[in-house]
Amino acid sequence: MFVGDEELTTALLDRLAHHATVITTKGKSYRMRKRRDPEASTTAVTPTKPPPRAAPRS
Repeated sequence: MFVGDEELTTALLDRLAHHATVITTKGKSYRMRKRRDPEASTTAVTPTKPPPRAAPRS
């Protein structure tokens, strides 16, 4: 969007981050799990069947 306009990009990010609160967390990054474990992205998830419905009462 602002390719080549470093000054505008810096000003925009400064305005957006001015009132931001930084939250530091501990632990492994959920977002980076594919980079750590290449098998995580290729493992298929088997869908489960929903439980059968109860018969209607008369």
